[in-house]
Amino acid sequence: MKDSAKGPGSGYIYQFEIPLLELSKLNKQEYVSIEKIDDVAKEDENGTYTLTVQAKHSISASGKTFGNTSEDLWKTIKIWIDKIKLSILSEKNEFKALTNVAFPANSIVRKFNSNSFEENINDITNIRNQQQLKLDEKTKIGKTAPTITKIITLIDYALNHSKELEIIFKKFSYQENYKIEEDFFNSIHLSSVKNVAIKEDIYENFYGWIIQQSKRMWLNQKEAA
Repeated sequence: MKDSAKGPGSGYIYQFEIPLLELSKLNKQEYVSIEKIDDVAKEDENGTYTLTVQAKHSISASGKTFGNTSEDLWKTIKIWIDKIKLSILSEKNEFKALTNVAFPANSIVRKFNSNSFEENINDITNIRNQQQLKLDEKTKIGKTAPTITKIITLIDYALNHSKELEIIFKKFSYQENYKIEEDFFNSIHLSSVKNVAIKEDIYENFYGWIIQQSKRMWLNQKEAA
């Protein structure tokens, strides 16, 4: 029997590594929050969000996230659209998607910040239409396809909010195969340390600290920020 807790458990671990990294990059009067408006977010001294991060983790080396028809991708976009509609996020914010594995080779995500907005809309529409064809084929033979239906609904939501979608694409970035520890040590200027045991001890202490600090804040009914 497979242990289904491994996936969520590793995702939980990953979610605390990202704010640790962002903390190491902070400027004065900025701060990082966890699970406040996104997996991880950064605010400036005026309380304006400047970065929101959606992070997906896979325990499988062949795992794929943020594929063209993945719920991960379209739920992430919906979350961002909703936050823009509520004026929580704006065009000043950077929207980042990251994962510890590679995106699928044909992932539309790679084109979001390089294609024109019109090209992105055309690509998304084509993906939506392909899913509709699959759904129609299923319907013809009397089958339901709840997953396909859900993806179509999420894509339609994105297409129906083109104003917000354009804001996202203009400030969108992504990272795949992301190695957090390496970036963390570069940020705190300790990448030159050769002793692996020392580096592991440093990282584990920082990591333990951010978990305990977040737990303390949440237990006191406060945001982890």
